[in-house]
Amino acid sequence: MAELDALQPALAALAERRADLAEEDHRRVREASLRSGESLRMRFRCEPSLPVGVIGLIVLLPAPVL
Repeated sequence: MAELDALQPALAALAERRADLAEEDHRRVREASLRSGESLRMRFRCEPSLPVGVIGLIVLLPAPVL
């Protein structure tokens, strides 16, 4: 856990990319609904909450050889 601070730049970059993907997904849904005749005229912006909080950490270990 002591190295978590060193991971913050990578975690922030990942959070930014995930926010961009969520925004792109939302935009595609909006465009599809407009093509179907609905009149939804909203703006949407997805932004990550930084710094990223780490809730848990999973460590995978190989199974012991019996």
